[in-house]
Amino acid sequence: MKIKMNLKNQLVDFFKSGIKTKKQKLIGVEIEHFIVDNKTCEAVSYYGSSGVKTILENLMKFYPDSRPILDEDIIGFLTKEFSVTLEPAAQIEISINPYEEIETIENIYKKFLDNLNNILNNFGYKIVYLSCQPKSNINNIKLIPKKRFDILEKYYKKIGTNGIEMMKGTCSVQVSIDYFSEEDFRKKIQVAYFLTPFFKLISNNSNYYQNKYFSTFLKRTEIYNNTDPKRCGIPPDIFSENYEFKNYAEYLYNIPIIYYKKDNKYYETDKNFGEFFENKKITENEIWHIASIVYPDVRLKKYLEIRGADLMPFEYTLGYCTLIKNIFYSENILDIFYNMIKKYEINNKKINDVQNNIIKNGWNAKIYDIPAKIFARNIIELLQKTIINKELKYLNLLLPIIEKNGY
Repeated sequence: MKIKMNLKNQLVDFFKSGIKTKKQKLIGVEIEHFIVDNKTCEAVSYYGSSGVKTILENLMKFYPDSRPILDEDIIGFLTKEFSVTLEPAAQIEISINPYEEIETIENIYKKFLDNLNNILNNFGYKIVYLSCQPKSNINNIKLIPKKRFDILEKYYKKIGTNGIEMMKGTCSVQVSIDYFSEEDFRKKIQVAYFLTPFFKLISNNSNYYQNKYFSTFLKRTEIYNNTDPKRCGIPPDIFSENYEFKNYAEYLYNIPIIYYKKDNKYYETDKNFGEFFENKKITENEIWHIASIVYPDVRLKKYLEIRGADLMPFEYTLGYCTLIKNIFYSENILDIFYNMIKKYEINNKKINDVQNNIIKNGWNAKIYDIPAKIFARNIIELLQKTIINKELKYLNLLLPIIEKNGY
């Protein structure tokens, strides 16, 4: 479908405004957490005198300069270094601002966890570092008081997919990176999709979901695969040799908008973005909504979000952040993987085939005809030769995962 130039140009201008002229090696990281009862492992509700709302209010006391984030009630807070928000089933997410030093991220995240765990211990709660809700039936978990989540729940019930499971039953680690030109964007988004099966395997972190054991792998990926094919997975033609911002804008054009906000109220709509914003001047907040309500494995905003990883324990998250930083901010390493895309003639189908193989076989799978363990070792060894010494200790934290076939 030929899209209206007005919307496409506005989206393209938005993506172009994200091009960074200063080549810093900044990464941001978003980490979601399940909070459960120590004894029962049941999910902790937002509501009640010992619910997640109370946990948030107590957590804010550790940060005197923090500012609350409000919707129908408190749903998070902002500090100078990070923000804390809640996912639909009261999963607690920390979004750490972009920094160059992994050590800085380590210090911020460790202090946050120490403060959070101090509160959780008093309530008899804990964090479970799993990518899927281990015990509770998600139908029994109430949504937090946020109107747009009610609308999303209604939408996913209507289309009859795993969308509600995605909202209530998953936790992930997302790492954001900058791009320095449109060509650099193309290389990075294509390499990120090429390596996504590896990112998913090395972070795979759930054998239980809703109190049921399963023997397959990448459960969170399976849930997303059955959420909404228009807004999840891999955008069309992502491996085109001339892929540009306009191609990603075209991908967004035909996706259902689900809801919009006007005068501080949320409204439902059956229209897609192209129909809804046809020949209209849209605000930057509306563009952020367009860019955020899609859930592909790599998402474009004014930066690239690499979204494939499961929630992992503290040390593995640091190793994963180091892995991402040193792949995508080394031109030589980025080019090695970019050339592999051409060598293996990668397309969407091949990526999905590899992921399906991993879902079935885990570490016994092959990644582009290479045994998964060898593929993983090759990447780590490649980075070990180029990485700066003070970050090598973080990267090496991933080695036991490869040797033990997981956690």
